Amino acid sequence: MIFKYGSYAHDQDEVMVRTSKTAIMDRFQRRMGEVTEYTIFGVSQVADNVLGQEATQADLTTKLIELREAYTLDYQDFGLYLNDGTTPTEHVVVSANTFGGVKVVSPPAFINGPWTGRIEYLNRRTYYLVIRTETRTGSGLYEWNERLTIRGTGGEKWAYSGQELGSPQRQGLQALTTYQYIQEGSCIGRQDWEAPPNPLFPLIEHGDQRVRVFESAKDITVQGSEMYGTGWRYVMEAIAGQDQSAFIIPTVEDF
Repeated sequence: MIFKYGSYAHDQDEVMVRTSKTAIMDRFQRRMGEVTEYTIFGVSQVADNVLGQEATQADLTTKLIELREAYTLDYQDFGLYLNDGTTPTEHVVVSANTFGGVKVVSPPAFINGPWTGRIEYLNRRTYYLVIRTETRTGSGLYEWNERLTIRGTGGEKWAYSGQELGSPQRQGLQALTTYQYIQEGSCIGRQDWEAPPNPLFPLIEHGDQRVRVFESAKDITVQGSEMYGTGWRYVMEAIAGQDQSAFIIPTVEDF
């Protein structure tokens, strides 16, 4: 098998690949994707050339520089190919199919391999590196928050009137007052803005005080964006108390 990263091809059977996956859950505990890390263990070797000239440490240095430079690039396709170097296996990752692209999170680092005889850098060098990708699944609602503030009881409105001498005096200003309802909230949509809810009591809404907010994506990457914020605020008022009903919570569906 041949492992390739972008246009760089490792020697046949040069590396071992270990894969680990971690799920990404949204606020409703639904799976929204996963992070995958690929740890590549390899042994870079140089051999005598076709003319029989012995490989040197300088040859190994040149090969290691090529290895290191290949992994200075992100957003490359990578994976295992058959021995012909062109036929992909199931274990090939296309950067364009990931969220945010392929990242080299740990460039090639060199370690002592399990060899005897102190042969590191004689004609081989043991190394490892880590590549990370993210994927996304589904769409729809990511987060939801809403509240209702009730202001007033419909009772008397009064105030203390200051006096030139002595204590302030209580003064009735209005025998009856209104009830005020302030409904506000916010939500986040994965791939697009979620529609804000309607006011709980539309017949008593102050339409001139309605506020709706739409925010740009919070997570913006080279190869995708998500987390679009929506906000709302409704002011409602009446001379009688309204029957307070529960909020209409969006239905949480599995993707």
